[in-house]
Amino acid sequence: MSFIAPLDQPGPDELRWEEIARNLEEFRSKTVSLSDEFSLAIPPFREQGTPLPANWARQYVDWSERRAQLATEIASGLGVASVSEQSFSDWNRSIDQRQNELRAVREREVQAITEVVNVVQRVQGLQSTDAQLNSSDEMDQARMLATILLEKLSDPATRAVVMEDSGTLKGLRAVLVLIDGTSVSETEELAVADVEAMFGRKLSIALLRGRVTAPAP
Repeated sequence: MSFIAPLDQPGPDELRWEEIARNLEEFRSKTVSLSDEFSLAIPPFREQGTPLPANWARQYVDWSERRAQLATEIASGLGVASVSEQSFSDWNRSIDQRQNELRAVREREVQAITEVVNVVQRVQGLQSTDAQLNSSDEMDQARMLATILLEKLSDPATRAVVMEDSGTLKGLRAVLVLIDGTSVSETEELAVADVEAMFGRKLSIALLRGRVTAPAP
């Protein structure tokens, strides 16, 4: 099984802020349009001494209500009491900052998941030129475990379970440490212990003797 689930997709919070940003830009454009309309129309009304159109008051009320609504949404998302006294520029800066923060978190998560997927896929592809070893229970167990984990990683609903299973991931990484080799004897000793604990001594010895290979990173 290969990993085909898209990772770099905006989450619910990012999508929500994107929508708020779009709504704010629409409201800003409408504000500019209304301002231009009023600024051009008011002088003639004043010169003629005629009252302003009644629908203008309605438009102003609608505008005020919409601004208050946006202010509430932004304040709620930022976790602050109020932003009603701030300008459009202030709102935009706050939204951009929050979007950047969420994007950075997502990028870190994608990097971490990608690393784990690579580990799991490599273990899934374990092979040995020794036919008996290649079909042994230990090798089958390692590959089957990797297949199950890869399936869970492909499902957003179960991905977090795998990412939080540090013990299992430690064992899989230990397999690769012994395959790739390390110049640090203590690291090798720990890897041997981890592989033995998860898959048994037979596999750890085979790995130490270079009898098992894995796909390249």
